[in-house]
Amino acid sequence: TRQIDPKAYRPANGAVYPANLFGSQLQQTAQLIKQGVGLEVASIDLGGWDTHSGQGGAVRAQANLLKNFSDGIAAFCLDMGTTMQNVLVLTMTEFGRTAGENGSGGTDHGNASAWFAVGGRVKGGIYGTWPGLAKDKLYLQRYLAHSVDFRDIFAEVLSKHLASNALAQILPGYTPQVRGFIG
Repeated sequence: TRQIDPKAYRPANGAVYPANLFGSQLQQTAQLIKQGVGLEVASIDLGGWDTHSGQGGAVRAQANLLKNFSDGIAAFCLDMGTTMQNVLVLTMTEFGRTAGENGSGGTDHGNASAWFAVGGRVKGGIYGTWPGLAKDKLYLQRYLAHSVDFRDIFAEVLSKHLASNALAQILPGYTPQVRGFIG
C-alpha cells in the first residue's frame, strides 16, 4: 500500500489554503486527487452558517464565512491547476435562510438557497429563475421560493460528471430536468 503524508504535501502554483479545518480538508483532497488514489467523491463540511443572530453584512460572521469559503475554493482551484479540468466542486446546503433579517440581526432556517459549482466542464452562469424578494414572490411571504429541484443538480452531476447510467435507481420515480450547467 502507498503511504500519503499530508505534512509533506506542498500545494502547487503558489496556492495558500486557509489555516483552518476547511483549508486542511481541501488541501488533503487535492493531494489525494493528485496522487491518483482513485478518489471519485469527497465531502467537506464548512460549518457555522446557522447564524440566527449577529450575522452582519460586509463584516462579522457571514462575511468571515464567505471569505473563508472563497479563499479555500480559490486555493484548491489554483493548487489543482490543469487537473481542475476533471474535477467538479459543488457546494450545497440542506436548508436555506429566511429572506429577511430577524430581530437579533441574523436569519432563521429557510427554504431555498444558492448552489455553487466550479470545474473544467462547468458552464458558468446562473441556472434557474430569480423570483425576487418582494413579499408576494416569497414562499409563505418569508422564504425564497425554489426554482430548481436539487435532484436535477445531482442528476446532472451523476450523469455528466460521473458518467452514471443508474439515475432511475438513484432517483427512483423522478424524471430530472436537464439544467445544462455541466458541458
